[in-house]
Amino acid sequence: MEPPPSYSESQVNYVTLTNTNPRELDYEGCTHRHELLITIQDTPNQLRPVALHYWNITETGVLSEQHLLVPGNLSLPSLQLVKDFQDLGTISLPTDAVAHSTTIHHYITSRISELKEQLIPSTSHQDLIPTLLAHLRQKPVSQPSDIVQVASVPVYSNSPDNLLDGGPAIVWKWVKPSSASLVGSGFWEPELDQCLYAGEWSAGNKLSILMKGVSDERKDELRRKRVLTGA
Repeated sequence: MEPPPSYSESQVNYVTLTNTNPRELDYEGCTHRHELLITIQDTPNQLRPVALHYWNITETGVLSEQHLLVPGNLSLPSLQLVKDFQDLGTISLPTDAVAHSTTIHHYITSRISELKEQLIPSTSHQDLIPTLLAHLRQKPVSQPSDIVQVASVPVYSNSPDNLLDGGPAIVWKWVKPSSASLVGSGFWEPELDQCLYAGEWSAGNKLSILMKGVSDERKDELRRKRVLTGA
């Protein structure tokens, strides 16, 4: 099997993903829904490596070289706190592709190019991840393989087509909306695991997660604030 293309050669798409009920989550303009794929590596360690991945397609089929990979100290139980979390089962990937979250992302990105004609323009954003996983499950792996657990979570941003519209660094905030009004929200956090921990402590489960791009300086400022306050 040919090695996956480099990131400069890989082309992944962004698509406009708008929340079907913007009134339900109208906080700081973050009304655009985006689906993230979660991969959980099967390791003997108690804390298994977890990463979030983002790809999308435009309605016109125009490709972008933008990718989103968010590795981190996340756990599956913490991600299950997110409203509309979906357990999508497992997939089998070549062993050399499962060495690290980056190689998993790289491998799946290379497979997306094989689906271009199938995905553009008929597949909606709700169907993108299931279609991708169906392709990966149908494609036989003719070399040693490992099992990777997969799931998905929605996040909401202030941009319909670019999760990092405000800068290259990501920050996160939890909110817990109701049908009538916002009943709780946290602060912008530099890491997703910190955001989920604070959300569970304050509001339990069924959290909605906001994310936005900021400058590296702004993210460093949030990190320093956490150190100073002991949060």
